[in-house]
Amino acid sequence: MEVNNDERMKIVVQAVWQTFGEMSAIQLMKQTHQERPWKETPQSRPIDAQLMASYFKAEVVKA
Repeated sequence: MEVNNDERMKIVVQAVWQTFGEMSAIQLMKQTHQERPWKETPQSRPIDAQLMASYFKAEVVKA
């Protein structure tokens, strides 16, 4: 799916860019390592998609 063809996706991408676009890779890494999905996932394991979804719904989207 192309982001430009989906108005909802464009809004999400723009919001993410406005919030995090100025951060360096190191700053982003430090931030994510303080968040629940990272902390609750054993080292070297993939973060569960449901854990990510529930975290972002509760902490970012506030839905």
